[in-house]
Amino acid sequence: MSLRSRIETLRHRPEAGIALVEVVVSASVLLAATGATLGLIDGAQDTSVRSKARVVAADLAEQDQERLRATSALKLDAEFPKTRAETVAGVPYRVDSTATWLSDATGGDVTCTNGGGQADYLQITSTVAPATDVGNAPVRVVSLVAPKVGTFGGTGTLAVPVKDRSAGPMRSLPVTVSGPRAATRGTNGAGCAVFNYFPSGAYTVRLNTPGYVDKSGTQDVAVSGQITAGQVNSTADQFYDRAARVDASFETTTAAGATVSATAIELTVANSGIPNQTGSFVTRSALPAGDAAMADAGLFPFEDGYSVYAGGCAANDPAKYTAAGATANLVPVDPGAAATTKVLVPSASFTSRTSLSNVKHVLLTPTDPGCTTRQDHAVAKTSISKTVGTPAVAVPFGTYQACVDDGSNSRTGTLANTSPAFKTVSLDTVVSGRCT
Repeated sequence: MSLRSRIETLRHRPEAGIALVEVVVSASVLLAATGATLGLIDGAQDTSVRSKARVVAADLAEQDQERLRATSALKLDAEFPKTRAETVAGVPYRVDSTATWLSDATGGDVTCTNGGGQADYLQITSTVAPATDVGNAPVRVVSLVAPKVGTFGGTGTLAVPVKDRSAGPMRSLPVTVSGPRAATRGTNGAGCAVFNYFPSGAYTVRLNTPGYVDKSGTQDVAVSGQITAGQVNSTADQFYDRAARVDASFETTTAAGATVSATAIELTVANSGIPNQTGSFVTRSALPAGDAAMADAGLFPFEDGYSVYAGGCAANDPAKYTAAGATANLVPVDPGAAATTKVLVPSASFTSRTSLSNVKHVLLTPTDPGCTTRQDHAVAKTSISKTVGTPAVAVPFGTYQACVDDGSNSRTGTLANTSPAFKTVSLDTVVSGRCT
């Protein structure tokens, strides 16, 4: 190859490389433009689907409003809320229709304490949304219906205030009445279930929502109500909230100062707001020897929580013995939640000035007023003497008559379990026969 040919070849090689780069760049630009165009098309299609769904939902809401306006106030009051399904062009929609009494004086929800007479008009609401999510918020249309004069002659109103543990309004809870007329209403934004323009007479009001309880721990709550024609009558405040739970495990302190697991026959959870004589609930073990852990569920979630202790009477409450070093076990609770706690049960062992062979069990009979549950502890001890006691047993706070026996003879004495410290009790009275 001549020199001139070589020079020409070298001069054209860079041009070939540049051409290749230009092709690659052009292809990348084309792909990016195509992707962007497809994205715009997809976005436009999504927007079109959402827009069409919203238009259909708005049409269905307007149609539902016309239907509600054509319905008598009597039916609106008696038969709503309702939910139905509508299908348009193969797409299913959900239509929710409600009719709520409002006060003309305030323009808002009827409260249970406004004292301004019966509600004046019905607010009808139509809420429509596709049954399948297309990214749209539901369409909501609201208007008012005034009942014709005389429509509800000879009737009155019953208002039921439902409150949470903080005395705030408990919203959207069903309340049922039965009597001259039966119906179910949900509590409104003011926490008030309004039974407007109902026939006069005596009614039974019931709250019964799973997972909710009143201050007595009752889910199914029934109270009395009365309706007088032309008047607004209200029941007492109903405190009703999500139930709480307390899980307790027991522990005791040995003579050596070690903390070990213990058992108990009864568990008490107490709050002064519980509407019974003792202000407490008692949970009893199914096992005669007791359980190492017990639970109490279905508790009203009092804001100040519960005092929790082993035993089933007031004398078992450590709060009675704080001067002797006992500590009250206060457990906070939250609505719908479980709280856990460890409960101290004091321990005691027993000795005797006279020996007793083949000890079978220790029987502890409470002597405090109102306390009736006896503690019967099986023991594995061959003898009891002045220097050798029975194994330690865990016993709730309080005062007891203590008795140990071998099946034929007994030794008795007094156990004053009024401090958390470990105790050794001398049983100096000799009794013929076993402990009873």
